Amino acid sequence: MYACLLAGWENIGQLLTVLLIFILVLALTYFTTRFAASAVKQRQSCHNFEIIETFQLTQNKYMAVVRCGKKYLAIAVTKDSVTRLCELDESELDLTEIQETSGKLEFKDFMDQAKKVLKKGGKRDER
Repeated sequence: MYACLLAGWENIGQLLTVLLIFILVLALTYFTTRFAASAVKQRQSCHNFEIIETFQLTQNKYMAVVRCGKKYLAIAVTKDSVTRLCELDESELDLTEIQETSGKLEFKDFMDQAKKVLKKGGKRDER
């Protein structure tokens, strides 16, 4: 009788130990991921370089407008290379839309936009 009770408590102890180890590993993974993400974010934050706009030409080819210091450049990006196309004047660029949409889109706003699109039969408003 006592052996059966002792075995039951032993099994519960093993279960709690495994559960505790799992929670510790999960917490360690969470904090390691946050630390790694913040380190990458700090390394990538720069005040002199900014991607203003990107346009996909084909699956592996893009055109982009980037700001390097106070200059704006048009570049072509492929799988193997980055090519400078030309330098642009700030007056040639329309930066108003980019500045307006640079804020984070809240999930509620996204859902409201999706509902409007569905009500219109899948057609978005052209801006």
